[in-house]
Amino acid sequence: MIISINFSYNIFCHASPAKVFLIGFRASFFTSIQEAINCANPGDAIYVSEGVYFEHIVVNKSVSIFGSDPSKVIIDGGGEGVIVEVTASGFVMSGFTIKNGLSGLRVVNCRYVNFSFNTVEDVVHGVYFLNAEFNVVFKNNFTRNSMSIVLQNSNSNIISENHFYHNNGQSVSLYNSSYNVIFNNKIARNPAFAIYLEKSFNNTLTMNDVSYVCQGITLHFSHNNSISKNIIKIRDLMP
Repeated sequence: MIISINFSYNIFCHASPAKVFLIGFRASFFTSIQEAINCANPGDAIYVSEGVYFEHIVVNKSVSIFGSDPSKVIIDGGGEGVIVEVTASGFVMSGFTIKNGLSGLRVVNCRYVNFSFNTVEDVVHGVYFLNAEFNVVFKNNFTRNSMSIVLQNSNSNIISENHFYHNNGQSVSLYNSSYNVIFNNKIARNPAFAIYLEKSFNNTLTMNDVSYVCQGITLHFSHNNSISKNIIKIRDLMP
């Protein structure tokens, strides 16, 4: 069976056991995601079938990684370390659950990373950007994390249509970060700040839905930010 995805690659699907498929000039399959990344060329796509992958992945080239179903394709960090470390611009990741580690996704000195349609749970930092710009975090689910999204020294990123539920700390945190857009996210039942800015300027926060949190939007030494059309309900965390 051949499945076509939007990046104009053809995916050759084989029966179980779970495999990782690298799509480049030829189709090959591997038993770990890291092995496929190591063999890929920039611009290649990797398809990951259902299964639990106990790995810590380093992405040092502009590849795309697609899971078949975020509820069934799980990368488990075993309770430690950075689960997905990205040091290459142009990386795309979609369709995974990332869980059980220090950081779910860490992006350092990169541009044009797209992280969409994933679930991140049971980590300290869900998504952590350092010196990163022009990246997108879109339609992901975050739960049971200490800090779900952290931007540090990172500008011109988009955080949109994500769902944050029952996390233990701040949902979206910006430190020394400017010109970012935080748009149309839903944040609920987090016993801390929903959105926190520190020494961050010229960001846009709009149409976010915040409920059952300790603090809605907090600005600390931050100026010239645009805040509009957000819905904030501060109530007791219990229903």
